[in-house]
Amino acid sequence: MRVFSVTSGKGGVGKTSLVCNIARRFGQLGKKVLLIDADMGLANVDIVMGLAPQANLADLFFKDANLSSLLVSGPENVTVLPASSGVRELSQL
Repeated sequence: MRVFSVTSGKGGVGKTSLVCNIARRFGQLGKKVLLIDADMGLANVDIVMGLAPQANLADLFFKDANLSSLLVSGPENVTVLPASSGVRELSQL
């Protein structure tokens, strides 16, 4: 297993676009990919990947959801763990 992390001190520099494209490419190459959206303020990996998750990390923390129930199958062998957007308690971690 390999773990990659993409971070930046500034928003709007293209982290989400980069990560989604890299994840899809690894998936196309036959790798199983888990893409974790860790943006607790303005999460949007699910949108970029064309997904509509029924639950997200806010449900894990505040509604006792099961972690595996949050996983969403995406394109090209990519599984997404979506974060939430607009949840004050998460954006202030």
